Amino acid sequence: MARRDKDGRWIAEWRVGYGRDAPRRTRRMPTRASAVALEERMRDAQRRGEYVDPADGRTTFESYARAWLAGRKVRPGTLAVYRHALEHNVIPAFGHLPLASIRAGHLDDLDRSMTHLAPATRRQRMLVAAMVLKRATRDRLIPVNPMNDVELPEVGPSRNFRCLTSDQLDALLTHAGPAAGMVALGAGAGARQGEGLGMTVERVRFLRREVEYVDQGPGRPLKTAASRDSVPVQQWVLDALADACTGRAGTDFLFTTPTGRQWSRGRWNLDVWKPALLRAGLDPTLGFHVLRHTYATLLIAADLHPRIVQARMRHASITETMGTYGHLFPEAAEETRRAMDALFTRHSEERKTRQGRGHPL
Repeated sequence: MARRDKDGRWIAEWRVGYGRDAPRRTRRMPTRASAVALEERMRDAQRRGEYVDPADGRTTFESYARAWLAGRKVRPGTLAVYRHALEHNVIPAFGHLPLASIRAGHLDDLDRSMTHLAPATRRQRMLVAAMVLKRATRDRLIPVNPMNDVELPEVGPSRNFRCLTSDQLDALLTHAGPAAGMVALGAGAGARQGEGLGMTVERVRFLRREVEYVDQGPGRPLKTAASRDSVPVQQWVLDALADACTGRAGTDFLFTTPTGRQWSRGRWNLDVWKPALLRAGLDPTLGFHVLRHTYATLLIAADLHPRIVQARMRHASITETMGTYGHLFPEAAEETRRAMDALFTRHSEERKTRQGRGHPL
């Protein structure tokens, strides 16, 4: 029942649950009518099973987000994406705020703080914040997800991806240094970065002229079930991988740190990939995935059927392949094919003229 306090303000009071031992909640209100209305809303929300205890909303976003993250049952790579988004963007923006005080404006501010990132990256990190708040809503820590009133960054069509020209790929292969094998896997076998860093010697089948994608290292599965497959490769790819295989046993990683451990993506990017881009005179902001896009354009330029391109790219469906690269099929120019053929022929011939080194079998 609403009552006055000693300062003359009205206090709304209600129980959370039923029975004499149910905890009480109170809130000061400016008028008796507003206090009575609040009490009735709280009792009605409990009858409908929609009650949210205001005390629960005092949990900070950071505290709840870390608990949410610890309970995710997703692939390690996905978990790393969630953690990076929370640690580097979302928690610095409003991690200190109680869940109940987060409004759509805070999320708009978060989006504006990431304007230096690509729209797809901004959208991804906003969605991570949305997932945390959605779960808080389901746990009845907050009544409504503030993300419902926020527009996500628009992502342009997938055809805006970047790929390397024949001259750029030639320069990168020439100046790659310790990254040469990884460059070959990306541009010549469509490897994703994690797949390349997880490649072992025994997965390079020199006699069959193919590489086999099994995982991204111990306990790190591939992106999708369709990603697990063998891909035929050209001689120039085998030549680059032969150098990487030298002195390693079958289960050894092809690419390791100076201390012999598997590279993390971030460290490999800083220590190997970006320096290789700079030596080749290329944009150092290019991601490794540019090589996979380049591989796809090479397949299309070779007049391969879309279904074959799908198989080589290890896409789960033809829809994914055509949605990403379909606009390229009618534009595969003859000069592109000739330029790439000349590039790969030259690299194979240069490899043969070097002092002999046989391929490990």
